[in-house]
Amino acid sequence: MTETPIYHLALPKSGKGPGVLVLHAWWGLNDFTKVFCDRLAQEKADWVRAVNAFYGNGWNVQQSNAAYQYHFAETDPYVSEEDKKGLEGSLNALGRPVIFHTYPGTGHWFMETDRPDAYNAQAAKLAWERTIAFLHEHLGE
Repeated sequence: MTETPIYHLALPKSGKGPGVLVLHAWWGLNDFTKVFCDRLAQEKADWVRAVNAFYGNGWNVQQSNAAYQYHFAETDPYVSEEDKKGLEGSLNALGRPVIFHTYPGTGHWFMETDRPDAYNAQAAKLAWERTIAFLHEHLGE
């Protein structure tokens, strides 16, 4: 029996650069997440200085000094407006920089190319561009 890998190491061509931790979805590490990490590594992206999250809202923000950027679907049964307001309020109360993006006409998994039922190419492209700009701003290079 083959075990499912629990991590994926993606390195830039230079073999060095700032570290990025990507937490995958609850069902495990899949090909989409591996490709996403490989793309980040090619952009040259352990202290947490920047948190970039898609869909989720379950972060414990009390111990972090990071800047936060979140990407939310317009319609998402897993994240309510109340959840988003609570998260934003917690981050603001801690004085953490936070940016929330909501993508019109999207549902949960809009970024994931392996979910043709939900993938939205236009929103995914914009979210990727915002992610890379955010990481460059907060991680340097």
